[in-house]
Amino acid sequence: MTPFRTATYDDLPAVTAVIATAFAADPVWGRYSFPDDATRLDLSAAFWAPQLRATMRFGLTHVTPGCEAAAVWVPPGEPELTPEQEHALVENLVGLVGNAQAAVILDAFERLDQAHPHDPEHYYLSLLGTHAEHRGKGLGMGLLAATLDVAERCRFSLDELRYEYPEEIVPPGETPASWLRKLTERGLANRYDPAGDAEHILRGDATFRCAAAPADVRDLVE
Repeated sequence: MTPFRTATYDDLPAVTAVIATAFAADPVWGRYSFPDDATRLDLSAAFWAPQLRATMRFGLTHVTPGCEAAAVWVPPGEPELTPEQEHALVENLVGLVGNAQAAVILDAFERLDQAHPHDPEHYYLSLLGTHAEHRGKGLGMGLLAATLDVAERCRFSLDELRYEYPEEIVPPGETPASWLRKLTERGLANRYDPAGDAEHILRGDATFRCAAAPADVRDLVE
């Protein structure tokens, strides 16, 4: 299995280089979005970096150990970009390529979003790429397979979560309630006078229904 780790913000330059070089020849994010061969790679990196930073907030950007390949996931029910980040994306794009070409790229975004099913909610693989210098080694598909394998083994349902109270530890012949009374009386003998306060404390205990938990109140009564 291909080893991988979760990318951090320190990895942003390397992850940006992965995606920029991986998509430089892409039919949409390559020449169509950035027509000038001389500036394509630099503009692509400046275009992807803010988006990659934004999606790192999910902790689901996975990379091979040396950032040779990257897989960017978005969790169910979460927008890839917040409204503020979308606004910043548009401003950044216009600054990079001008209004006309920005409109072309934003139209591509819109078309892709329309083709993306949102129901039922699911984890979404936003980007998968391998740096141009490391292509042909199976790193990208190996990374994808490894992350999917981990996801498959991490199934669980919220219905499985429940509190399991530990078994009470009481001496033979005692019940939790009777043992609590003895602990309370022992504590009263050391701390309080008169001993009649025991009834007050035990009534308070009954009010809070913790008679079945003497181990939890030992520090209070001894």
